[in-house]
Amino acid sequence: MAVKRFVLPPDCHGEGEITLSGNDFHYLCRVRRLKGGDSVPAMLADGSRYFLSLTERGTNTCRARVLPDPDTDRQGESGLEEIPPIEVYQAVPKGRALDDVVRRCVEAGVTRVVPVYTDFSVATAQPESSERNRREERLQRIARSAAEQCGAVRLPEIAPAVELSQIPSFAAKEDAAFFLHQEPLAEQSLHGYLEAAIRKVVLAVGPEGGFSPPELRLLEHKGFCPVYLGPQVLRAENAAFFAVAAIRVLLLERESWTTRNRQT
Repeated sequence: MAVKRFVLPPDCHGEGEITLSGNDFHYLCRVRRLKGGDSVPAMLADGSRYFLSLTERGTNTCRARVLPDPDTDRQGESGLEEIPPIEVYQAVPKGRALDDVVRRCVEAGVTRVVPVYTDFSVATAQPESSERNRREERLQRIARSAAEQCGAVRLPEIAPAVELSQIPSFAAKEDAAFFLHQEPLAEQSLHGYLEAAIRKVVLAVGPEGGFSPPELRLLEHKGFCPVYLGPQVLRAENAAFFAVAAIRVLLLERESWTTRNRQT
């Protein structure tokens, strides 16, 4: 069973004394109701494990000591450590649906989420820098909260939004890069794509209405293969979670199903 860990703030780099306020204070002292002398499992964004021991509790702030975790050398507490990292390039949906995408991707074990502006995105242009910074900070808070709630083994990276043309190319022999498509264009099954030893999985998810024809050609040029997950129509904010769940199960059970395939 995964252990829920408090995600230490970005300005904490390991052992030592820290002062916590704002959302951190609220979570530890109001939600978790910690008092002086209480401890909780904690981690840095990269997954390094510690214990956080509360030493002083004030009205709006608290002091705590970051201590080493005696079990820091053992493997991850969940199967997420046993599979290649999964990255999601998500077309920016309307409203605040991106909040739900980030939350669900964290819960599904995604290691990196990159918002993408596409031809059919409701928001087709980058916002002003101040608004962009506010959005990025909000998504970071959502990711951190979701990681604490679901017992993630590390804090996923929430990257700044990019244009689709800025997505890097991926090597077919090392990476499994897919884009979701509403029609069965795939040359092989998801099992077939994931059977080989791969460095990471990359998933591109379009907006409602999907990717435009030029964007589909661009993705294929960059090494992405089409994936068809059935005839049902998924909301843009649900598609990534649906696909990542399928990919995770296949990766976690890959050894058993490839062995059985070879026997037959």
